[in-house]
Amino acid sequence: MLKRFLQTYYTIPYQFFGGYAFPVRFLNITVTLRCNLNCKMCLQRQHWKTFNEKGTPELSLEEIKNVILNVLPRITKVGFCGGEIFLRNDIMDILAFAANRNPVNFVTNGTLVTSEMARDFVNMKIRSILVSIDGTKHIHDDIRGRSDVFERALQTIEYIVKWKKDNKRVFPHIVVNSVVMENNLSSLPELVKVISRLEIKNLGLQMVDKSHYRFSPMKSISEAFTTPSTVNFSPSTNLEEELIRLQNSGREAGVNIQIKPEATLSEFSDYYSNKMDLSPFYCTHPWGHTIISPYGDVYPCYMLTMGNVREESLSKIWNGNRHRDFRKSLKKHVLFPQCLGCCFMTRRR
Repeated sequence: MLKRFLQTYYTIPYQFFGGYAFPVRFLNITVTLRCNLNCKMCLQRQHWKTFNEKGTPELSLEEIKNVILNVLPRITKVGFCGGEIFLRNDIMDILAFAANRNPVNFVTNGTLVTSEMARDFVNMKIRSILVSIDGTKHIHDDIRGRSDVFERALQTIEYIVKWKKDNKRVFPHIVVNSVVMENNLSSLPELVKVISRLEIKNLGLQMVDKSHYRFSPMKSISEAFTTPSTVNFSPSTNLEEELIRLQNSGREAGVNIQIKPEATLSEFSDYYSNKMDLSPFYCTHPWGHTIISPYGDVYPCYMLTMGNVREESLSKIWNGNRHRDFRKSLKKHVLFPQCLGCCFMTRRR
């Protein structure tokens, strides 16, 4: 029912509104680009300094409150991501304020969460938490560049599960997310067993990102038409067969394997062979979703600035000229070459 509602909410303006959209349905606030890890596959760590060459301060608690309070409908989902969000000293205040008014989720690497914080997530009624884990201990720690991060991530999940049980709460839902790489593929069936023992029912599988424009500012929309870089991927076994094995492991353990984007296993495998076909897909995401950078810049998806909330209201930016022009261009071209592999690509029905 919710998925059908979202499709309608996005597709009606996509089809009929000439670049205009209904009010924001999902606002993602990147509260910081700072991170305490050095993940091998992360393009953000390579490009984050290009966002803020002038040393602009991050949005303050009050500025974030104003965006949420003065613009957003209460049904709007608010997501928080980084970097690592818990490097902000005021992040618990930010989460508490937002969750008191709107459905809230966030993304974390799970290394900085205490039991007391987990208790507060439950009491705040945070809706969902995505914890990034890219394999079993040795694999995950090697990818993340530290020797203790796997245990820390599992401990975070255990804290949240405990407080949910103690308080007889349903929320927050916990999702583990893994980026598929050649050095972690074989460990993912074992990861399924690990998270199943922690009573986690969902594992997201994400394509490794090869578009640095999702992490580095675009100068103009023309850069969306450039060809993305290729993926260097040489697994020891057939990728599609490994994914089938992983799905079978998920069924046995009661864990739902969620492919991101909404691709078949064959298409997922083709992506890593640099031959994925974009024609079965399109995107309505900018008709319902937007991103705010730590410095107030508003983006539809790519890092192409639509405006800045320190200079004008989000509601004005949301249906302003630049945003409408971007949407019309995306609809005209269905997808841009740089969309390849994005989680928000949607399969045509």
